Amino acid sequence: MSDNGSAFVDAWLLRACAVLGIKLVHSRPGRPQGRGKVERFFGTVREQFLVEIAGDGRQAGTRAADLAELNRLFDAWVQAGYHRAVHSETGEPPLARWAKGISAPLPLPSPGQLREAFLWSERRTVKKTATVSLHGNLYQVDASLVRCTVELVFDPFDLTDIQVRHKGQPAGKAVPFLIGRHRHAKTRAEDGGQRTEPEPTGIDYLRILDAAHGAELQAQINYAALITPGQDSTSPGPDSPSQEQGNKISVDFRQVIDLDQLTGDDTVTLARTAAEALRGLNWVTRHQAGLGQPGVAYDILAALSLAASRMPQLLTQITGYLGRALAAGRLGHDLGEDPAHAIGAAVVFLGDARGSAAALAGDLDAAWQQLSLINGRPVPRASKDRS
Repeated sequence: MSDNGSAFVDAWLLRACAVLGIKLVHSRPGRPQGRGKVERFFGTVREQFLVEIAGDGRQAGTRAADLAELNRLFDAWVQAGYHRAVHSETGEPPLARWAKGISAPLPLPSPGQLREAFLWSERRTVKKTATVSLHGNLYQVDASLVRCTVELVFDPFDLTDIQVRHKGQPAGKAVPFLIGRHRHAKTRAEDGGQRTEPEPTGIDYLRILDAAHGAELQAQINYAALITPGQDSTSPGPDSPSQEQGNKISVDFRQVIDLDQLTGDDTVTLARTAAEALRGLNWVTRHQAGLGQPGVAYDILAALSLAASRMPQLLTQITGYLGRALAAGRLGHDLGEDPAHAIGAAVVFLGDARGSAAALAGDLDAAWQQLSLINGRPVPRASKDRS
């Protein structure tokens, strides 16, 4: 049993459990009582194991040099300590009590089953050119599969080896045609190490972003007017900005929306407003007056980086909602099919979108930092030649 966190409603976990014959049960949202035994075990780990681990040189206890050593120490504690200690409530060691409840030895998966369980899969419709796309790559498949929906099974660490399945049966391999990414974005770096984190810039980054978020950008939209029914955005209200400010309005919508009266329509309006704001930016930046100085591009990139960095949280919340709604039986399907398949596919795409949004935020931030020293005073060509 698990909670409804994004890691536990992930499509890859659901697929692995299905392959291994494991039933994944989610507790009801807001009801941690259903996970009481798990939470109690976590408490025992904190009280008996973690308390013995020294966090730094000033603490007494065992120091773990790395994660591998920490795992080895934990395994030793479980096998030699926790499993053999008599439980105060049951009067039996946990391992002995667990073994008594199993009528027959549990089947062990074969190496092939384990590999299959940890492969990822996605569904695609084969184009009329007998090609499919996957994470920015293009692959050639058998021509007999044109316009068919196929399952692409792959190791996320190697996007050059793709198995094709049609209606549950093997249908050959997808031949790489155009490869731009060799690994899934969620995997480690190419050398097997962790993804590198950006070096600290020494700049008060969050303060600058906060200022940019509230700055007067071109063609901003009055969010308050859009989400408050019946309000005329052209007529100033008691709390409206002065006439000199015109339409350059920055509103913290968290202070505008009444959560007691919040509806799904308000949320959709906010999403459409964000889309319209981007369309407005596309329009005004076509004109010289819309940019004018490098500082404008600098501020725009800062705001867009902040917006992109907030996308993963939004997508995670949508994913969590879909999982909870599916578990509660509140979802149907227009064609009478099991909605779990569509939800599973949507969760996969949302996971990819989270990674793409995070990458976009990082790229925008990097571009923003490069522009931090750029100004509107060009160096004369003669000065360049002499240098």
